[in-house]
Amino acid sequence: MGQTLKQIPKKVQEAQGRFTGMIKVDADKGVVIDYGDAANPLTSVVANETNAAYVAKVTAYNKMKKDLDALQNDLKQDEKALIQLGHRILASARGKFGFDSNEVETLGGTRSSERKSPRKKVVNLAA
Repeated sequence: MGQTLKQIPKKVQEAQGRFTGMIKVDADKGVVIDYGDAANPLTSVVANETNAAYVAKVTAYNKMKKDLDALQNDLKQDEKALIQLGHRILASARGKFGFDSNEVETLGGTRSSERKSPRKKVVNLAA
């Protein structure tokens, strides 16, 4: 089953549009405009660096989810193979040692002499 990949939220897309607008204003004015102050610069360069870091993290996150998906599929296949191997071992032991042997019980099977015989259900029609 595939993992749902992280999408870029609408609010972030709006902010990215503003960053593009900042670049256009900078190009029109011929200078990089600082919309912040000296303590907290807010330029198109800062905005693009922050955006690039975010996009890189989302990309890495989605890659990890895809890798996790592949690993999960591999685990499911390995689980099925192990279960089948366990069944084959028990069936082989029954063939080699007999259905009522201690070895079958040791391997986790039930000896045929220890199985309960089915009981007939009595239906009460008087009720």
